[in-house]
Amino acid sequence: MTYRKILLILELGVMTTLDSNQLISVHHNDLKFIVEPKKQSSGDLKVVNNTEHHVAFKVKTTAPKNYCVRPFRGVVLPWNSCVIRITRQAQQEYPPDMQCKDKFMLQSTIVPPNTKVQNLPADTFNKERAKEIEEYKLKVFFLSPSIQGNSKGEGLKSSTLQIPYSNSGVKIDLRGGVLVITAIDDNQLISVHPNDLKFIIEPKKQSSCDLKVVNNAEHHVAFKVNTTAPKNYCVRPNRGVVLPWNSCVIRITRQAQREYPPDMQCKDKFMLQSTIVSPNTNVHDLPADTFNKERGKKIQEYKLKVFFVSPSAQGNSKDEGLKSSTLQIPYSNSAVQHPKDARDAAVQLTLQLQQKLDFLKKRINNLVFHKLLRRPRQPRNE
Repeated sequence: MTYRKILLILELGVMTTLDSNQLISVHHNDLKFIVEPKKQSSGDLKVVNNTEHHVAFKVKTTAPKNYCVRPFRGVVLPWNSCVIRITRQAQQEYPPDMQCKDKFMLQSTIVPPNTKVQNLPADTFNKERAKEIEEYKLKVFFLSPSIQGNSKGEGLKSSTLQIPYSNSGVKIDLRGGVLVITAIDDNQLISVHPNDLKFIIEPKKQSSCDLKVVNNAEHHVAFKVNTTAPKNYCVRPNRGVVLPWNSCVIRITRQAQREYPPDMQCKDKFMLQSTIVSPNTNVHDLPADTFNKERGKKIQEYKLKVFFVSPSAQGNSKDEGLKSSTLQIPYSNSAVQHPKDARDAAVQLTLQLQQKLDFLKKRINNLVFHKLLRRPRQPRNE
């Protein structure tokens, strides 16, 4: 049965202020590791770029021998994010009193557009060069396996809501600062934003469009982009692997043409294929038959149409978008936080409060239960 996908983008009326120099935000504010002797433990750290610039980051720790950080440095595109995996190496025994003195620091600074991590100069994070270096400190906490299990369960209950809708389910979550409500079946691997591709058309000029691919599954998902006019477009990346509940931005560039297309109509089409792959699969390790249906694999296909837009129409739509989405308020030395980050913070706070509320409810129920058990039985009146 085919299910219709419903995407509702809810603009939340949340507005916060922050220092205009703030480059990045980090979720969460601390690092928690499950501690068991002779076992590794990993945690993910999400870094969000709050600016319209390219921002480079670097992760440092007071105990480099005890942790593996991948990637330990990188470049985050404007208004985009990056997930850092931090793995604590296996230790022979439990730490004393389950206390940890290890600390992490994340440094960030603005770099020129299109800078790659391989091309970062050695002095990128050197304060002595009079650069603007922002530092973010994180503490480390150790958790026992039982506590971590309970907290995971509470987190899932508070962050995921399943609503029966005919024979399908409705999933509500926050992706990139947008609250997305999706009616899906279990087979839906990815969602694509926007639903079509629009290019500004001018003779002898290139035009680009960004396509965001969101992984809706708890698996690693590989994707590949196909088009009916491969000579007219450059797709980067044209294939890749998206981590669970993460996203990827694909830039599609239409090559310059000598003249306007007839009636500004376009018959070009794109198709994005996706399939589940094994964990830790690298894009360079994808087999040649990854997207071959004849091998009995489950391949999901997403088709997109292409539309041509004149420069004047695109300019008007941009102006309207800026008027509706941007609001500058003079407030001493602060600026209005980007709407995506404001919604992120609001939802994150809601989830934390919900977890605390669930924890308090369990404590109250346990206290009442034990009190009833300890109450002496009254003798029967015969």
